[in-house]
Amino acid sequence: MLMSPTVAGGWGVVLSVYLQLHNYPGPLEPIFFEPGSTCPNKDEFLLKYFLDSEQFFNITEDESSKCGTTIPYSENKATAWCFGEGSGRRFLDRYLDFAESRGNRELAEQCTFSLGDFSFPDYLTAGLAFNATDLPERKFFYE
Repeated sequence: MLMSPTVAGGWGVVLSVYLQLHNYPGPLEPIFFEPGSTCPNKDEFLLKYFLDSEQFFNITEDESSKCGTTIPYSENKATAWCFGEGSGRRFLDRYLDFAESRGNRELAEQCTFSLGDFSFPDYLTAGLAFNATDLPERKFFYE
């Protein structure tokens, strides 16, 4: 492969490429906030969890980094994509405890769910599964 001229004016040839990947953190355990619901204290929890978890939840930055979300909060919905064994359950427990500290645990239990003990080996498998019609029935943790 030829590269465009460099600052010095010459051409370069790529002789090798090195691809470095991060260690895979473990299975994907998504946690869903019901679309269209008004989950109590959800936005406050997500901001504190992702931005200052050590101060508010007494957990390490590494633990809070196991979960993330990509759906805009303005739509009043979110999905927490948690990687690592048990990370989804720990995330949900922290949210419910946070809502309980503000007197809203019952409402929080009604607007969150997971796929129970069902997890995905990787993000690609999850994407394929969410597009399939044979997903396991949505199962709430707290029924």
